[in-house]
Order: sequence, then C-alpha cells, then structure tokens
Amino acid sequence: MWKGWLYFSTPDNSDPCSNGRHYQLRCGDLTAPLGNLHRDSKSGQNLVQAYEEYLNGVEVVSAKPSMISLISTADCNIDCPACSQNMVRLTRVQHRPETVPDVLDHLPYLQQLIWHGGEPYLIARFRKLVDEYQREDNPNLAFGFTSNGTMITAAEARKLIKFPRINASISVDSFDPATFEQIRAGAKFDRVMTNLLGLLELHDAPRRVISVGMIICKSNFAELPRNLQVAIEYDIGLNLSPVLLYPLTEQINVFADFARQTVGWEAVLNEARSVVKEAKARNRLAIRRVDPSGMIEELQRIYESERERHRGIITFRIEVIDPHGSLSKLPRAGIVVRRRGSASTDNLCYVQLGDDPGVYELHVPQAGCDDDLYASFIFDLLEPFEYGNHTVPLHLSSKGPQVARMRLPRFVPLVRRRNAHYVRYGESTPEGVYVRDARQVHGAYLQLRRDEAISGRGLLPSPTYVPLFSGSGAEWRAYAREVRDYARLIVDRIKAS
Repeated sequence: MWKGWLYFSTPDNSDPCSNGRHYQLRCGDLTAPLGNLHRDSKSGQNLVQAYEEYLNGVEVVSAKPSMISLISTADCNIDCPACSQNMVRLTRVQHRPETVPDVLDHLPYLQQLIWHGGEPYLIARFRKLVDEYQREDNPNLAFGFTSNGTMITAAEARKLIKFPRINASISVDSFDPATFEQIRAGAKFDRVMTNLLGLLELHDAPRRVISVGMIICKSNFAELPRNLQVAIEYDIGLNLSPVLLYPLTEQINVFADFARQTVGWEAVLNEARSVVKEAKARNRLAIRRVDPSGMIEELQRIYESERERHRGIITFRIEVIDPHGSLSKLPRAGIVVRRRGSASTDNLCYVQLGDDPGVYELHVPQAGCDDDLYASFIFDLLEPFEYGNHTVPLHLSSKGPQVARMRLPRFVPLVRRRNAHYVRYGESTPEGVYVRDARQVHGAYLQLRRDEAISGRGLLPSPTYVPLFSGSGAEWRAYAREVRDYARLIVDRIKAS
C-alpha cells in the first residue's frame, strides 16, 4: 500500500496487462477479478492489436474501436417537462438509418458499449440485444446504460446477469414521491423504486455496478440532505449532477430572484456534508460505492460563485404591453436578459410572466451590466429560444435603469404532443431530420416555429392593429419589423400553397 493505492508486480517482470495471466484481489472471503481479458475472442484480439499499434506509434490504426457510447434515440415513455431532449423529439432529429446497425456490427470487437436513449428499454434493438446476447458473442463486453427505471422489472433485471460486466444508472431525481413525480412526469415513484431495489440486488462491483443519477435543481435543492439519507439507508451509490444549461426555471446558475430562490441553501449544503461525514464514520456501504463529498463541494462552489455574482443587483423594469391578450394563452411566457452577441444559453436572469400585462422586474447581476444588454421575449421558458425581433435593449443612464417597453405579438395556441406520440422504438423514419451538430438542431427548431406560423399557429405578427405608442423611434421601428415579418409570412403561405 502507498498513499491509499495498492500496487503489485509480477515475479518475472512481465506486463500484467499483456502476459495472459489472470489476477484476483482477495480480502477475506471477498474476491474480485482484475481485468481478465479473453485474448482469443474478437474483442481480445482487437484490443491486443490496438495496444501493439499504439506501442509502435502507428498513425493510422487498423484496429476497430474498443469503446462506443451511443445515444440512439430520444424516444421516451414519460414526459419530464424540463428534459433537454424535448427539442430533439419535437423536431424529429434522428440518426441516419445505417448508424445503429453499424454500431451493432462493432459489438464483437468492443470492450465497452454504453447505450443511452431516451429510454433504452423502449428501443426495440436495445431489448433485442438484452434478450439475445450470449457470453460467447463477446466475453469481454462491459454493457452500460442509463434508464428511467420504469420498465426494468425483476424479469428484465435477471437478463442482465449474463453480461460479463454491467454499469447501469437509474435516474431518480428525488426520493420524495411528490417531487419525483413533478420532475419526472409520467413515472410512478413506487414502481421505479420497486424496480430499482430489485436491480440493486445484482450489484456486485466491479463486475456489476448499479447506481442512481440525480439532477440537482431549484425544485429539489432543499431536499439534498434527505435524499442522501435515503440513498445511504438503501445502500444506493448516488451521483449528483447540477443543472447548469437547461431549463432556466431549474438551473442553479440563473435566477429570477437570487435571494428568494436560494433561501436556506447554505444550511442545506452544511447538513448534506454532515450526513456524509456521519455515514463515513459508520462505514456505510452507499458511501463506499459512491462518495458524494466532491459533488457536494462542487455544489458549494457553484452557490458561492452565484452569491458573489449577485452581490450587487440592478433592477430593470419592463412594461409588457399585450394588445392581443396573448399572455393568458401562452404556456410559460417569460423574458430573459442576455449580453448582445452571446449564445442562447448565456442568460443573466429571467422573469416568468403572469396572465396580465404590466410592469415586470428583471434582477440583473451588476457584474454583467457593463455589457450591451437586451431583454428577449420567450413564449415558453421550457423552449428557451427568442423569436423574431421581440427584443428590447436595456439602458443605464445617470438616473439609473430606464423603463423599457415590450409589445407582445399575437399568439394562437400550439399543440405540443406527449412523448409517446414521437416514439419510433429507436428506428429512423422518412420524416426524420438528420443533423451533425447542435446548431442544426437549433435550425430545425426555428424551421418548426416558422412552419407553425405559416399554418397560423404560434407567435403571429399582425398588421391589423393601430400602435399603442405615441411615437418613440425605437417603438415604431419594432412595429415596422413586426409588419415586415408578417409580410414574409404571407409570402411563405402563398409559396406553400
């Protein structure tokens, strides 16, 4: 032993990675095999070939990939309102038809295959692999996946025993039934917990590792100590992932009102540390499986960074004018503040709008107010992309922030179907949109919104009203842009017909 690490050497000084011998680590009655490689299999021969090519400095290798991580589809059987894949489903982004078959053709050569969804157990090819895999197909395979746990019954769990190695993560975003079913809409807490506890019986690290992935967001931050306690009670290895990119309403690095939305967070983090410290003192199995100490410290760092950033706040006021009565029809309308030229994920703050027009406040961290800022109207905070020219600049003067005005467009309600409507069981379809980068996903979404407007739904500029303004140049220019957009829509409708 040296500084917490165990080292060993071979009597003949040969490389234990390639000498063909089998090694085991024993402690009392416990035995754990150490990286036994079946060298005569295709995957073993492929790994040996890759290693030799590496040692020889081959620049263009002929060995096949030994690890593949596949997100084969966004198909899902539940309807998490804040799922980052909602836009992928809505825009019908899919793989090319040949992608998944090509990945599966590599299966005999792989050391590891990690298969993500959507929900993997909803994918026909995933279930077929689980049903038909035989150990002789690839005796070196480590099979990994992330699931929402709704479909892994006891019978399904037993099928996983035949894999040489398993690394399964079940998404459980709260151990409180009400919070769980709010965040993971459509999933039943009791059913998922029953399936999870049954699956945990297979845990036999390092061969079979079963853990839980939990996002940390505004909705469940206060529950962190209790969630840790439940995980410890049931011997669950718990991985914590802070929500930092999507959606605004759940991110722990963007706020409508930092002071109000983070009440008690410091105490929560201190209590979480105490829970873990006590569990370590008692040598609890859950902490030995996954030690969350570093994750808690990262949450502390994020919180302290945001607290420092929000030490000074400048409040901008926006008068929202709603001549068409759109607010009462919008799903989750809001306004976000961004720096001019920044990405759509670089949000400084937001406010969710109610059903009535009036003056709304935006609490912008003072640290960001040296930049050229603008406020952008979002028709649904869970679809966080601005639309057209519905933005206004934010100005600071010697007298402080100036009141801005934002005039909302006409809105005709949209149909947003449940995830089950988009399920194709992992298969590509003729109407699928094949993309190569995130910008193309955004482009597909903008095209969807454009098509909706052409059909007379969504946000619709209208030239039929008389402006409510008496004459500032910025307001008239905004109105002119709206009329221009409407003219473009008319031309598009004519072309489409």
